[in-house]
Amino acid sequence: MGIYLRGRYYWYKRMIDGVCYYRSLKIKKGQESMLSARMAQVDEEIAAEHFGLPAPASAGSMTLSEFIEIYKKQKTGKGSLDRDLQRLSYAVELIGNKRIQAYGKDDFQDLETKLLEDRQHSTVNRYFQVLHHLFCLTIKGRPLRTKPLEDHEYFIEDVGRRE
Repeated sequence: MGIYLRGRYYWYKRMIDGVCYYRSLKIKKGQESMLSARMAQVDEEIAAEHFGLPAPASAGSMTLSEFIEIYKKQKTGKGSLDRDLQRLSYAVELIGNKRIQAYGKDDFQDLETKLLEDRQHSTVNRYFQVLHHLFCLTIKGRPLRTKPLEDHEYFIEDVGRRE
């Protein structure tokens, strides 16, 4: 990671997992006061590009269903992807398709009560595990500052054998 001068313009170099990224900061020599803010912006853009996440500027306005499509692309090799997508689409039906930043604890408490009407505790836990993972991926891309499911408590499951 570093800054260097090429001609009259500053450039930024960052290496992630052995891949080297070079980006122009579009700041001329003599405009050094703007350098640190622009460098942080470009760093976020490079990280989003590398991990296949939405660009930080547009991610805040994304809806949950749009982010589910990104999740689908990232997890193509996952064995239970079909089941995860079924759970996520049903969750969107129950709590609505809002912007990712608009979801709060109340939305997930409503989801939990709706799911408990016709599902067992272990199934509700699976729904919330998928949602928790989805929101953790969202935070890696940095459109969210806090995890809305951070304080969610899972149900205690009976681990006995089925008969």
